[in-house]
Amino acid sequence: MSGASDSFHVASIIVFSVVGLFLGTLLEVVLKNFNSPIPYTVLLFYLGVGLSAIVNYLDFTIGDFLEVSSVSADVIVYGFLPALLFSETMNLNWHHVTQTFGQAVLLAGMKAFISVRTQTDLN
Repeated sequence: MSGASDSFHVASIIVFSVVGLFLGTLLEVVLKNFNSPIPYTVLLFYLGVGLSAIVNYLDFTIGDFLEVSSVSADVIVYGFLPALLFSETMNLNWHHVTQTFGQAVLLAGMKAFISVRTQTDLN
């Protein structure tokens, strides 16, 4: 890569990060001001889906910017997911968790059993 191409790539990474942080912060401020019952992570997911749909519909071609925005699944799982889970666990209502824990384990256990059973039937 040439020097100009490297600097464009670095600039697009910085722009992508700043825009993402700005939109996430703006969403959190709006949620706190309107006292929304919908969790931050759910709305953040829908914001990402909406922005992706807009980009695909309008067919933006920004070159390397789209390469930066198509992050691998490993980055999402090991980078973003722990931070989102931590923020949500800090806002949990412990009394509500203890009341619904049995239901959650039952449903998750059934889903895990069905998934394992389906995978073994396919092989």
